[in-house]
Amino acid sequence: MKVPKNIKIIYLLPYSPELNPIERLWLYIKQNILCNKVYNTIAVFEHGVEIS
Repeated sequence: MKVPKNIKIIYLLPYSPELNPIERLWLYIKQNILCNKVYNTIAVFEHGVEIS
């Protein structure tokens, strides 16, 4: 992989959700918005996420 000199690659551990902030958002969504619900289409799912 060729990387420009002004970019530094930082490798994360194979499973490190605490180092990836989006994982905290997904956890909140799964526990508080998506739990115990069934969405028939992706459009209905997206709407549920938007209004939450």
